[in-house]
This record gives sequence, structure tokens and C-alpha cells, in this order.
Amino acid sequence: MTAPLKISVRCFARLREITGTDQLIWDIPSGATIGEFRGLLEARFPDILRERLPVLIARNGQYARKEDVIESADELACFPPVSGG
Repeated sequence: MTAPLKISVRCFARLREITGTDQLIWDIPSGATIGEFRGLLEARFPDILRERLPVLIARNGQYARKEDVIESADELACFPPVSGG
């Protein structure tokens, strides 16, 4: 069995309110994808699903795709979609 990965997760806007913090240090399964991480996040914080909150995830400063594999020491950022001019 492979050891879990330790990642840093930054939370912004409504996600910060739901999680109660602006940063989580989290152990996730080795080889997990962004899509799998999203499922873990929603399971740990069910208000995300209850509120139907759209969540964008960036990995190391770039928007991530659901099939991207998370690597050790990655920093994820979770936030709602933004717009403006």
C-alpha cells in the first residue's frame, strides 16, 4: 500500500466559511485525481453539495482538470467562479 500524500488546500470566499479556515493540510490517497479530490472535499464538507456551490480548483497556481493527478507537496486552491472587469 502506498503512503498517502500530504497536500495544502487553500480555501477562498464561501468555501472558507464552509470549511472554517483558509488553509487545510490534508492527507489524500496516492494517485488521486482532482476529480477524486473534489469528491473527498464534498464528502468532508457536505454544505458544498447542499448549497450546489460551484467550485473551481487550481493546482500550483493553474486551473486543474478533473483528470489531473495530484502529486506530493502540491498546493490546491478552491474557490467559486469569478467574474469582473
